[in-house]
Amino acid sequence: MSMRRIAQIVLAGAAASAVVLGVVPAAQAATTRPGFIASFVSPYFFDGRASTQQQLATQLDAQEQVGAGDVIVEWAVHADARNAAYPSSPALGLGRFNDAVPALVQAVQARGDQLWMGLVVAPDAWADPSRFTSEQFLAEQLALTNAVADDLWAQYGGAVKGWYIPVEPSWDMISTPERAARLGEWYDAIADHLHALSGKPVMVSPSMPYAWNVGMAPTDYVAAMAPMIAGSDVDVWNLQDGFEMTGWSPETEANAFRAARALTDAAGAELWAAIYTPAYNGAGVRVPVSKLTPYLEALGALGVPLTQWEFAQYLSPDLGRPNGAEMTENLAQYRAYLGAAAPRPVQVSDPLPVSPAETAVPASAPSAPAAEPAVAGSTVTTGPSVTPAPQAAAPAPA
Repeated sequence: MSMRRIAQIVLAGAAASAVVLGVVPAAQAATTRPGFIASFVSPYFFDGRASTQQQLATQLDAQEQVGAGDVIVEWAVHADARNAAYPSSPALGLGRFNDAVPALVQAVQARGDQLWMGLVVAPDAWADPSRFTSEQFLAEQLALTNAVADDLWAQYGGAVKGWYIPVEPSWDMISTPERAARLGEWYDAIADHLHALSGKPVMVSPSMPYAWNVGMAPTDYVAAMAPMIAGSDVDVWNLQDGFEMTGWSPETEANAFRAARALTDAAGAELWAAIYTPAYNGAGVRVPVSKLTPYLEALGALGVPLTQWEFAQYLSPDLGRPNGAEMTENLAQYRAYLGAAAPRPVQVSDPLPVSPAETAVPASAPSAPAAEPAVAGSTVTTGPSVTPAPQAAAPAPA
């Protein structure tokens, strides 16, 4: 029997996991000005566009100033490229992409914030959901994920608030009760390992927006999640809401989250929201904060904790980043919405104080994900789940 199931029996309530694990917050109190509590951060943040310690500090400082200092690491290992964003154990047989994980751990710990450690991402399989019906594939990914978790815990356990499994169930992955139940079993096997290893909570971020592609309503997607949620011991379901990736209104999304809350409550889990925030939409039009805030308010009114995918592409005040001026203005508008003072834009370029041999990425390496969503009414083909394979770091010159 898993930790959370025992906790539910002992404490007799859906909030038991938060009490026993001690780290999953209870649902936020309803508020008229809800804001983000955390942001996802990608290892591609360190791909050369923003590979300095000072630029990372600038972003995390800005996140803290608006109450979103906690970090969810998008992934630590890219299964398709067999590369890691940290110095992994040789036993894993992985290449070295960069040192995003230790850089984030150091920066987050220095601020006293919290870090959710991302595990293994497999975008090729995500693009072909039929692979998640292969028992061999599921077994291989389970073994790799658990081995990576062991390695990360051994190196960075003191910094880990919780775990993030970066396999985001799309519509196709849960389109039948059988598929949803099997995926739930797979998540459960990982969650049980992580709970036994660390006693820390486990997060998954279901990709509700991809129901839009097949003409389904968000409530249809939520209904399809039921066997997956009921059959797994995941502690936090951080549901992607569909902002700027679909034509769903704030009210439509709120109805879906109400239905999802019933499922997570029954399972003794937390429901959070992951809101995708691009600087520009698929038509090249800037996404203003005034368009975002109705979604924050609709979901915040339900007491759903809000996370952002991701701060670095929408609210960073660093003028050295792409769209830096526009994002600085977005941050000013967001702070005005929250009632905070306007930010001071900064330009930073201090080098990252680590060995180039450990972090350099060759010129042939792909840039960070474009992450621009399709406009409303079109097919969603990019966004948070689209992660190109990273290339290993170049060797140091002789």
